[in-house]
Amino acid sequence: MRNTFRNSLLLVAVAIIAAVPTYPARALTPEEDFAARCNAAGVIVCEGFDLAAAYIPQVSDTPGLHAPSGALPTAVMGFQDISVKASGASSLRFDILPSAPADVAGNFIAAFGQSFGQNSTFYVQFQQMMDTPMATFDWGTTGNGTAPKSAIFYGLAAGTCQAVELTTVSYAYAQPGNRPTMYTNCGSSGMETNLAGTSWTCPTCLPKLIQQPASATDGYSCQYGSYAGGTGNGTGCFIRPANKWVTFYYKVHIGTWGSANSTVDAWLAVDGGAYKQWIKVPNMTLSNDNQAQDNNYSRVMLTPYMTGKGAGGPPIAHTWYDELIVSTQPIAAPGGKLSPPTNLRLTP
Repeated sequence: MRNTFRNSLLLVAVAIIAAVPTYPARALTPEEDFAARCNAAGVIVCEGFDLAAAYIPQVSDTPGLHAPSGALPTAVMGFQDISVKASGASSLRFDILPSAPADVAGNFIAAFGQSFGQNSTFYVQFQQMMDTPMATFDWGTTGNGTAPKSAIFYGLAAGTCQAVELTTVSYAYAQPGNRPTMYTNCGSSGMETNLAGTSWTCPTCLPKLIQQPASATDGYSCQYGSYAGGTGNGTGCFIRPANKWVTFYYKVHIGTWGSANSTVDAWLAVDGGAYKQWIKVPNMTLSNDNQAQDNNYSRVMLTPYMTGKGAGGPPIAHTWYDELIVSTQPIAAPGGKLSPPTNLRLTP
């Protein structure tokens, strides 16, 4: 009788538990997701481009929105766009006219609030979208093989064209589609490696990769002179898609200035997809022009600047930016996707 009673109680308990409804975890909205990333440990810059204050024209090197060089401060070509955004109320849109010179639309500057020099690491994440004219036009045909930049990490003391500079730029290479890569030293040193991806190579060394994958089956492997598009499966180049948000994520480790012990890693994801590595440069030499330590990395500039651009191009082209984050620690990927590992390094 006792066992029967106990079993009856057990059956009742199971029935009660079974009757309690269960609900799947609610997915975060884009706004909640961005807020969570901004509130994470180590974040030193969080800009969602949602407030009117971000669009007040600034002068000189003051952080904020800037007009093209030589134009009046109020003649900005960056605008608050409430109709296109990755999250929140709006995004930053730059308009590029065919008559625009090299500084096609100005820039947006964010100060880190601290600097990164020898034996330090910083992380940057932002989203960018290009419309069809911006993404598919070969801007090099307007003069000097030019190409649109996306972002520049730099130090304040010597501006953006210096040794303390890491620039992301998208070249068309006289073929359809723009392919991003990176450089430093005002363009004289690219983020290029040997074909194995184990050694940083000089700008004139061939053969070389201008995009490096995480492995033979993951990431983008773009060889100089061979620019076929890839899908992120370890072969082929990443080609900028039109009208899609691309999340760029960077890890920059500075070793000792002037020594081959720095690393630059970058991943990207299209429209909230999985991260794929496209820059993986080990044993790189970074320097600071032998200047004072106040020229360490301390700023990011978002800009479509095109060095050497002449007249020409589409009637009008657009690019948008959103969700800029800078941190001293790894930044979670948008949408709850797993971030790439930060403690792995291929040893030559």
